[in-house]
Amino acid sequence: MKAHLVACIVGLTIVGAEAASKFSATGVDSPGKSDKGLAAVVTFDSKPYTMVFKLPWLTGYVTPEGVTCAQGYSETFDKKNCTGCAEICQDRESRYARMWIARQSAARIVVRTRGALCDRDGKIAHSDIDSKSPYGKGDWADEWFRIYPDGTCTRTVTIYTGMAKRAAASWGRKGHPFECQETIIQGGSGRTPTEDINADALTLIAMNGRTKTVSFKPYPKSGQLLQGANIQIVNLKSRFKPFTIVQDNDVTISPYYGPDIDRKHIDKRVFVGWPRGEKWGRNYTVALSHVIDWKFHKRTENTLTRTYLLGITVAATKTDQARELLPIARAWLKAPELKTESKGYKSLGYDRTEKAWIIEKDPAAVGAARLTVDIAATKDRPVINPCIIIRNCSRPVGSFRQGGKAIKQGPRLRIGLEKRRDRTDLVIWRRMNSTEPVRFAISFGSPRAGSGR
Repeated sequence: MKAHLVACIVGLTIVGAEAASKFSATGVDSPGKSDKGLAAVVTFDSKPYTMVFKLPWLTGYVTPEGVTCAQGYSETFDKKNCTGCAEICQDRESRYARMWIARQSAARIVVRTRGALCDRDGKIAHSDIDSKSPYGKGDWADEWFRIYPDGTCTRTVTIYTGMAKRAAASWGRKGHPFECQETIIQGGSGRTPTEDINADALTLIAMNGRTKTVSFKPYPKSGQLLQGANIQIVNLKSRFKPFTIVQDNDVTISPYYGPDIDRKHIDKRVFVGWPRGEKWGRNYTVALSHVIDWKFHKRTENTLTRTYLLGITVAATKTDQARELLPIARAWLKAPELKTESKGYKSLGYDRTEKAWIIEKDPAAVGAARLTVDIAATKDRPVINPCIIIRNCSRPVGSFRQGGKAIKQGPRLRIGLEKRRDRTDLVIWRRMNSTEPVRFAISFGSPRAGSGR
């Protein structure tokens, strides 16, 4: 994030909601309806935090105190065609940026965003190189936020660019940089960042259990903060602390550094942020860190894809945070195998971007009124709040059994339908935690129409 970001957020104030009573999303429901301002808000059952989606780039959790923790935006540079950096936040008039609620049901909510990587004049990076973007010439980014009732969310970013073969995941290594993540904290209540963020601002966790608390007094040196760490927690002065998890092979978590002018008054300000100067304004934006997974989740000739797992923890100490988040990371990064021998169904494996196992139902199969799945959970590969997506299935669930015990739909079992252009999918989300093998048996009623909520 650069100095010009100040112009993007002047006048932005997002206030945390009161305790939410329902898992739902409100806002625009198609890209054609997107406009300046708050595009969508997601609330959670009996939780006092929300998720917000505000054009052109702000996406993240909002605490009850009104502090937003955002995940940044896609960014690159193109000296030939653009002035300065090319990034989503430069599109101040939302000429290219769109945000909308793509699907929602009792089981999950999917919010979409897209935008062009452009400079402050609206010139799109690498517009002279074919990106095969569905939206126009040059570099564009699609994002999918798949949000679940427990407050977790996968953020998947796909960048369309003709530079994909030469791309690196950030600055500092060989290749053309395409950055996707920047930990951004934003407040608009008149408080200063030091009133909202602890000086020990970050807790980092590696998959082998090592932890480190990072103090910003004095400001940390540029570079990796804890080798091997792939889990970051932002220590807000709130009970609710946002976390980010990425894949654990070749990751760098580093403090935001930027140009020297950003740290001119760092002894008094503690954090790098905007507006610049010795004193903070009524509204502030702070850049804390970058979580860089150097290996793209997927790379093609014209696309770069990266995936993040986001959420909120209420654990107060780094020991408790590690105890909670390490199993969640294992369940996502090394999900146990799911098998089914039920007639008319085929397991397609675990999809990390969906945070779900995918099962495909043969539309022509006869007698596919029952589905049994076995998940081989272990201590190292646990099952935590699992989701199963059954493609080509619009039938209502007649019964759901776990280990022979019937489970009723409610807070611990959410079932919904997701309508797509060419099919309808059944989404099943279960609140549970197990390090032992699990069997689900699902029976279906007659087909019906409906959106799923």
